[in-house]
Amino acid sequence: MATRNHRLAAIHSLFAYLALGHPEHAGSIQRVLAISPKRVQRNVLTYLTEPEIEALLGACNQSTRTGRRDHVMLALAVQTGLRISELIALECGDVTLGASVNVRSVGKGRKQRRTPLIAPITAVLGAWPAELGGDPDEPLFTTSTGRRLSRDAIERRLAIWVERAAIECPSPATGMSRSLRPTSSVPVAATYGTSYSLWAPGAYGDVEDLMFEALGRIGAGHEPSADPALGLAGRTIRQSTQLRTALLPFSGGGNPPVAYPDGHFAESLSGLAGMIDGALPIRCVALNAPGSYDTHDNQPGAFTSGLGQTCDALLAFQRDPGARGIDDRVVTLVWSEFGRRPEQNASDGTDHGAGGCGLLIGKSVAGTMVGEWPGLDALDPDDNLRSTADFRSIYCSLLEQWYGVDAASLIPGASGFARPALIS
Repeated sequence: MATRNHRLAAIHSLFAYLALGHPEHAGSIQRVLAISPKRVQRNVLTYLTEPEIEALLGACNQSTRTGRRDHVMLALAVQTGLRISELIALECGDVTLGASVNVRSVGKGRKQRRTPLIAPITAVLGAWPAELGGDPDEPLFTTSTGRRLSRDAIERRLAIWVERAAIECPSPATGMSRSLRPTSSVPVAATYGTSYSLWAPGAYGDVEDLMFEALGRIGAGHEPSADPALGLAGRTIRQSTQLRTALLPFSGGGNPPVAYPDGHFAESLSGLAGMIDGALPIRCVALNAPGSYDTHDNQPGAFTSGLGQTCDALLAFQRDPGARGIDDRVVTLVWSEFGRRPEQNASDGTDHGAGGCGLLIGKSVAGTMVGEWPGLDALDPDDNLRSTADFRSIYCSLLEQWYGVDAASLIPGASGFARPALIS
């Protein structure tokens, strides 16, 4: 049914285009566009709670090689959310250990991705490739005869551990023999300024507190329900209220050890420093700096104001992790996609151009200049600044030297770019 609806959507798109150029066939086209998609049943997605995960992993008999293999496989599936087909396809070389532990997988459409692994999974996974003793291109999970596991084999093994786990933790979720949905994959954190609180429109103060308390009781009351949808709703509400409780110490922005300037960008950096200090497993964060750098006019005023706010906030952010003792965990890349022409236009500004500069900040940064000042007396044929370093080489170096990730998995043609030493 879903395939039929996908094909119908493509047909609708074609006939909507034809309607613009062939009004003489409007009647026929409208009859095609009037065909409605068929309704399809959507299953409620379930997942494992923390007690269920612990029971499932604890059921694996780790005194045997098969039990240790299954324990590693299930722990990896719980943290990454990999499909069975993706687990089967994993090879020993797909696991990267060291400063940045991650696993490389190939999903639908042959799309590649690398998933960072948290510390508990790292401890479990780290010893398995060594015990396996396989080459990088050998399967990560094999049978006792060294063959790659099949889908049926994994489902049979999962059914065994689910049955044993149900003894310690009986619940509807442990009846899933064909799917293993984790409570979460890689934790993701977001901040808007320094506010971490959950909120609802029109509710604040005592009313808001009462509302969340009531939601917590509703969630706890309905989570044990035999109705899958009601149980899922109860778990979601309960987890939301738990999250709110856990974030309460951060509400109000906390007390950063250094003074930050006013402004949303500075507040966001302050909040980010607090999240990093709070041991959240944050790997990469993107923030927009204040101001506009598309300065076609009034460049002296607009550029000076935006750049000043950016620099003041970055200075405070650089000092903050140092005061917290976590500056070895933070590297900041400052860049802009707005290259400008060097020649001033008639509106006291500059127009779109090519070339630009970036700045890498942090305790672990090598402190070296990449490329060279191109000068204003030797512009390219389009009167743009000459580029003396490829930005892709910067990305390749950061991926490999800071994240411990093979740049070839993310940057097309990575082998052709230089690797300047950016991290000391």
